[in-house]
Amino acid sequence: MWTRENIEELLASILQGYFIGTFLILDTPPEQAIFPFWTVEGLDAVKPDGKPGNHATVRLVLDGQQRITSLFYIDHEKDHFETLWGKACASLAKAYQRVILPAGYGEVAERWIPYSTLLVPLAVLLQVAEEKQVGEAIYRKVDRWYWGNVFAQRYDQAVDTTSYRDVREMKDASNSSKPP
Repeated sequence: MWTRENIEELLASILQGYFIGTFLILDTPPEQAIFPFWTVEGLDAVKPDGKPGNHATVRLVLDGQQRITSLFYIDHEKDHFETLWGKACASLAKAYQRVILPAGYGEVAERWIPYSTLLVPLAVLLQVAEEKQVGEAIYRKVDRWYWGNVFAQRYDQAVDTTSYRDVREMKDASNSSKPP
């Protein structure tokens, strides 16, 4: 069973144009299937006539079931996806404001932002801080993380790997009193 994080990684891979593997599909008459099978959960709500008995042939997914199921939910749970997308956009706007406002990091113009690639992980970390509602201490951790990365030039290369690792470590650090 895939977690939400697995599904998010699949979607990120698709959006970035990465190869997500192949699918192994077996077409067979439903009454001659060589093993028991079931439809994707939620298919009845989307396509009531999608029951296997209503068709001469069914397609059994032998490899790629979790990817196809995840894509089905992404496609048919649009309201939830759009809610998350709106939340992500709002978080990015907050991160940008934190970087450019004098009360934040005080970058006076876009061209002076040291690493625009820091905006996405910064947005995630600010969202985590907001959701946890643990006060100013977590924002101080985020500030130390931001400036530490700027001065160490950690976002010069391997941005995806660095972002993923930093977000995971900062989420863990938000639960403890240790510095990031």
